[in-house]
Amino acid sequence: MRLKNTVLVLISTLLFMGTLQAEERDTLFQIGAIDHGGFGGFGSKVSRLNGETQTLGGIKGAWLLNKQYYLGFAGYGTHDEIANTKYGMGYGGLLTGVFFKPKNLVRYNLEMIIGGGSFAEYRDHHQSQNEVDSFFVFEPAANVNLALAKYVDLSFGASYRFVDGIDLAEFQSSDIEGWSVSTSLIFGTF
Repeated sequence: MRLKNTVLVLISTLLFMGTLQAEERDTLFQIGAIDHGGFGGFGSKVSRLNGETQTLGGIKGAWLLNKQYYLGFAGYGTHDEIANTKYGMGYGGLLTGVFFKPKNLVRYNLEMIIGGGSFAEYRDHHQSQNEVDSFFVFEPAANVNLALAKYVDLSFGASYRFVDGIDLAEFQSSDIEGWSVSTSLIFGTF
């Protein structure tokens, strides 16, 4: 019993002394304190769909790490008419990106959306869906952000939407792919 108590006291003393003299250990990758933040906002994109200019509305939100890297979700959609065919399209997915010069008044970021979406054609007056198809989407983007206030950014950007999987009578994946220009209003702790 005496040996058991002595061992417990010795272990407790070593642990206590270890916490008093704790120093930062040398490692291959030094990771300091992580600064967390986040942002969310809404915006619009102007893009060509099946040869016609269309507007897509959307939202995005992300967790921001060290004021530079982010991970979140984004989604965009539209409901309009192309060549007398009404349609609805929506897509979204994982949003990831990086800010360059994050503390500047004007800063830049690269981001991408990887996910999926759905495209539906409506051909009669009762808006019943005639054809629906789902698709994969990959959309890299480059943006310029202007800090309007401490918690508000105005963002302008360009992206290219890669699509795979649409095979309908009037629309193919190539009809939905293409360049977009965007503007967004973003709120958060940058």
